[in-house]
Amino acid sequence: MYYLNMLWDYGFSLMVAAGLLCLFALVNKIYRSMLISENYGNLAVLITGCDTGFGHKCATQLDTLGFNVYAACLTQDKVKELKSKCSSKMTAFQMDVTSEESVKEGFNLVKNSLSSDKGLWAIINNAGVVGSFGACEWFNKSHYQETINVNLLGVIAVTNTFLPLVRKSKGRIVNMASVVGRFSTIPAPYTVSKFCVEAYTDCLRREVAKMGVTVHTLEPGGYQTNITDYKLHSKTADKVFQDLSPELQDYYGKNFPTKLTRLVRIFFYVLVSKSLNEVTDAYIHAVTARFPKTRYVIGFNANILFRPLALLPTWLADICVIIPYPKPQGCI
Repeated sequence: MYYLNMLWDYGFSLMVAAGLLCLFALVNKIYRSMLISENYGNLAVLITGCDTGFGHKCATQLDTLGFNVYAACLTQDKVKELKSKCSSKMTAFQMDVTSEESVKEGFNLVKNSLSSDKGLWAIINNAGVVGSFGACEWFNKSHYQETINVNLLGVIAVTNTFLPLVRKSKGRIVNMASVVGRFSTIPAPYTVSKFCVEAYTDCLRREVAKMGVTVHTLEPGGYQTNITDYKLHSKTADKVFQDLSPELQDYYGKNFPTKLTRLVRIFFYVLVSKSLNEVTDAYIHAVTARFPKTRYVIGFNANILFRPLALLPTWLADICVIIPYPKPQGCI
């Protein structure tokens, strides 16, 4: 009888805990689903990296919702493409986030087109590149610079330049990070840049909170964009490998780039999602929700694979990565 009572108490406690979790999930869903009361037509949003992928899709969605969208593209051809498919309210313009002069020109364009009493409701720092692909030892300073210049320094330049306009409207800043900003994997330059974005965004969020500005981080998993283009990775890996010294090439072996990209190709085939809407919906929520999330971890592979890996003890997480990683030819 004692054991039956103990079993009943244990089961009852589990049911209460499950009920509380369900209640919390329901309340949280309702809380997060509440939207801002402002008329979208009175709000302006700046998005960078609108040439392709998430930025392009997000710009068109926000335009459809009625926002005054300022879509920054790297090339003039993409500016024309966006203008042709969006409403007359869309302002698509050319801006290179790695150029201070270009960012300042973009700022002047946006500021001059806004009425004197209006600011920016949101900045979406979407622009990003994957950079070179390969092993850590293959990269020099320039490989890291080409990625960090866009993924980190571009975010900082745009944020610092446009922050006065966001502060004016007590708006929001949304930064694109990645799940590899919380769990390191290849290629190193990209992962390093995203770790830096995470750190910068955390610092910024805490500093501007008392200004009435909120800051939000997106951490998508793998999605079918240029970032996960297997052919692009294979091409850049071969190029970086060919620039190595003959001694280093002999150590790794001529087939190592193929082995490395094959590993990534398998990962992409199994886990990469085609549902770009999952990411753009997170962007839209961060802009339109009354109570947006501080951090959006997006996608099946992000939540089921990378998030748990980041919580594992370091030695166990290392094993998970080391086992499938190819072995250089020169290893004894």
